[in-house]
Amino acid sequence: MSTLRVNVKWGKEKFENIEVDLNESPVQFKAQLFTLTGVPPTRQKILCRGKNLKPDTWDEFPVQEGSLIMLLGTAEELVEPPVSNVQPTFLEDMTPDQINTAICLKSGLKNLGILLLAILHMQRFILQQLHSLIYKHSLGVFFNLFT
Repeated sequence: MSTLRVNVKWGKEKFENIEVDLNESPVQFKAQLFTLTGVPPTRQKILCRGKNLKPDTWDEFPVQEGSLIMLLGTAEELVEPPVSNVQPTFLEDMTPDQINTAICLKSGLKNLGILLLAILHMQRFILQQLHSLIYKHSLGVFFNLFT
């Protein structure tokens, strides 16, 4: 094996007379392409006549002097998600004060207004029902005494 000169096509760009040493590992060639294109070796796919270049050997890769090699891959860096120092907090692990601040509800009479109104209406309804039962029961007892 020896040193060859090849042409590399990457997208719309074409790099001519790139020196390839077949005695070296394909990793060296990928590093060379990285310096030319900015495509990281982990994101490179190198093709020649429909065959893919394996990462450890030049066997079965049909490269010859003046061959056209296609490089596939993008030069952009992968966007990593931002690292957050905020750990998730579960409701079961929180104290009542922490729950109130997380929910953003203040305790006190302002938030009890609707509850108090509902209790008042229920109290009126229950009292009316109780009065009607007492009245019916008392009339029934009264009429039973005289029959």
